[in-house]
Parts: sequence; C-alpha cells; structure tokens
Amino acid sequence: MGALLKKLWNLQELRQKQAKLKERLQKNEKMENLKLVKRQKEYLEQSIKLIKEKCEKLRQRLRSRELDYSQKQGLIKDLSSKLYGGKVANPKELSSLERKLQRTRKEVEEIEEEIVNLTIEQEKLEETLVRENENLKVLKINYKNKLKEYDCWKVEIEKNIQRLAKEEQELIKEIEPEVYGEFEKLKSKFGNFIVAKLESGTCTGCNMFISTGLVGQAAGRDLVKCENCGRILYRNLAGPGED
Repeated sequence: MGALLKKLWNLQELRQKQAKLKERLQKNEKMENLKLVKRQKEYLEQSIKLIKEKCEKLRQRLRSRELDYSQKQGLIKDLSSKLYGGKVANPKELSSLERKLQRTRKEVEEIEEEIVNLTIEQEKLEETLVRENENLKVLKINYKNKLKEYDCWKVEIEKNIQRLAKEEQELIKEIEPEVYGEFEKLKSKFGNFIVAKLESGTCTGCNMFISTGLVGQAAGRDLVKCENCGRILYRNLAGPGED
C-alpha cells in the first residue's frame, strides 16, 4: 500500500504543479506589465488623435482668418481710394467713410493678432505632436518586445502543463481503479490536497492529532483516512533527502 500511496501523492503533486502553472498564466507580473504598456500605448494614440483633430481645426480657423484678413485689406484699399481719391466731396459721406475705414483697420489689427496667436498655438501643437509620435514609437517597440517575451514565456508554461498532464495520465494507469476512484471522490471536497502526510501523530491536512490505533493502521497496508478531516493519510511519504 506504501508504493500505491506514494503514487497517489505523486499524482497529487502533479496536479498541484499544473494548478500553480495555470494560476501563473492567469495572474503574473509579465501580463500586468504588458497590459500597462498597452494601456499607455492606447492612451497616447488617443492623445495624438485629439492633437491632430485640434491641429486641423486650428488650420481651418487660420485659413478662415487669413481669408478675412485679405478681404479686409481689400476693403481698406477701396475705402482709402474713395476717401482720398477726390471722388467723394460730401462731408457726411467722407465722415462715414472715415469711420468705416478706422473700424476696418481695427478689425484688421484684431485679425492680425488672432492669426499670430493661432500660428503660435499651431506650432506648439505640432511640436507636441512630433514629441508624442516619438514617444509612441518607443512605446510600440517596448510593447512589441514585451509581447514577444510574454508569448515565449506563455508557450514554455503551456509546454510544462502539457508535460505534467501527460505524466499524470501515465501515472493514473498505474493506480488500481478502485483506489483511484476513491481518490477522485475526495477531489470535490479537498481539491488537490487529498493525501496528507502523517507526521508526529498529526495529520498535516487539518493539523489535528490522530488516535494511536489509526497511526498504526497508516503504517500498515490499509488505505487510512484522517478521522478528523477525511483525507487519505500516508506515513513517511518522503524518504531521506526528499521534500
């Protein structure tokens, strides 16, 4: 029974190792770092998109104001021609033309100031866009490298899981069906901790003392369960030098 229990213990260990590897696939630092870089990349891409949209609006506004400026300059030329060309002699008309000319010149000054401000803002945005594109380029390279690193790591983990699963199936074939069936029944209750070591009269599954009679049975050929938690007990599972 000792050799059979050792197989059950090994089967349990194989399953525990697989469970830990699967958990590592679900929760691991590499994946979290990859997600972080991806979020940074997506945020920067969105930021660049907004900057481009703002740049385009500025260009449209700039073109519009430059057109206004050109039209106002043409109007100033026409008003000056009428005002100083000698064709208008009526004082009221001259006064009206003078007011209109002054008003138009003021509007031109305001347009000029706005064009300057728009140009400065556009230049700053374009500088920011160049800088952010460079940052995005670095992030994309970083993301690509981390993705490659994660994929290689994931493939290696999955290979180990497959190897352990194969070893598990081979080991199951060596275990008597009745014993394996009993082992599997306990899985729903104990998960992957079905077999517990019996050390110093204590079940390592529930850390409770076992009766002397049961300790003696565990040292024999019987399949013995802990009288407290119900796990399968095995005495001296590990030999010298083993865990």
